[in-house]
Amino acid sequence: LNDEFAKSAGDVETLAALRDKLRQQLAERRQRDQEAALKRAAVEKLAAQHEVELPEAMVEREVAHVLEEMAFALRAAGGRLPAGEQAGDLEARARETARRRVKESLLLEAVARQEGLEVSEAEIDAEVRAMAGAYRQDPASLTRAFEDPARRAGLRARLLERKAADWLFSQANITDAYRLIQPA
Repeated sequence: LNDEFAKSAGDVETLAALRDKLRQQLAERRQRDQEAALKRAAVEKLAAQHEVELPEAMVEREVAHVLEEMAFALRAAGGRLPAGEQAGDLEARARETARRRVKESLLLEAVARQEGLEVSEAEIDAEVRAMAGAYRQDPASLTRAFEDPARRAGLRARLLERKAADWLFSQANITDAYRLIQPA
């Protein structure tokens, strides 16, 4: 490892600069991960404090979606169930996950409505561009795909949920001792 390696590995001139850049990226990643965990905890706390009647049709749609995700993960793992798991266990887990997701979604939708949160067309367009970059797809083709009203509505709903979770997090009084680990 030397300065020549640093120049080839990144947009830095020295090995010390590369190390500093990597430390900064690790710290930023840890901070994002910690914030995501705290947002998740805030949503879970909200869900634990409220009873919600779940529309069975929504739960069934979400069960199908969760089972698709599990099937994809199983295929990626070579098609083998984890040790001690049975197909029936997967469906029960999928149903539990689906019920949690639907409840959280309904609660976040209620928070958004109560707080007057909205998603603008510019925010949707920015998200589509970000998705195109993340998935290395042509932004124009992804933009055309999201001209479909159903897809656009789904993306708007996801962004609204994210916005509601962000708002909830901003209002949360965090009492647990969370600390970022700073790299040496």
